[in-house]
Amino acid sequence: MHSFAQYPHYPGIKPKTIVLGNDHDRTTSKIFRQTLSAAFTAHDFTVENNFPFRGGDITRYYGHQPNITAIQIELRYDQYIDQRPFREEVLTQYQTDLFRKAQDRLRFLRDFLKQLR
Repeated sequence: MHSFAQYPHYPGIKPKTIVLGNDHDRTTSKIFRQTLSAAFTAHDFTVENNFPFRGGDITRYYGHQPNITAIQIELRYDQYIDQRPFREEVLTQYQTDLFRKAQDRLRFLRDFLKQLR
């Protein structure tokens, strides 16, 4: 899991709350990405797939290995720590209630992933 504040190079586009990156269906199956996307949508997240993030180096490196599936889940900052300056490396403060709400909203993900075993 990773997080972001905005879409770099696309200032006029309002970012979705979740961006899933699987190198355009090369590090997971298309079905897996679509199923995960639908699960997030069912839990009131807005989802973008492979735009503007297609998965980082780790996702692409390991996801192209035999028998390994990798997807990067990007959560927009304001969903769990409120607004934060872009490129601020150290989190100096956060809203406890917002952070706990995000934990509750993401709890479904643990159950979703357990079903894959």
